[in-house]
Amino acid sequence: YMLYFISAYLLIDCVNIVVSNALRGAGDTRFNMYAITGVGIFFFAVPCVILYKLGAPWWGLWIALETEIFLLCILFVMRYSGGKWTKMRVIEVAASNEIIE
Repeated sequence: YMLYFISAYLLIDCVNIVVSNALRGAGDTRFNMYAITGVGIFFFAVPCVILYKLGAPWWGLWIALETEIFLLCILFVMRYSGGKWTKMRVIEVAASNEIIE
């Protein structure tokens, strides 16, 4: 059963890594930071502490991990599909003109 959890995690995380790094490369780093921190705390850390204190089985913690990575994937795909990252500038025009001159 552990392999089912790991394979599902890896499939979701592949999409997550590609899309989140595409957003970071386009300059959308603040959204990535807030999304990873918020989802990590509220959908992974807190549920894991609660599940541990309640004596949940190992698969309960894996479900919390799967939920966290799935929510991050959904957030990043929605942000990428929204297209806000296309209007961000990583290198300013004035700075690039000074280098050329």
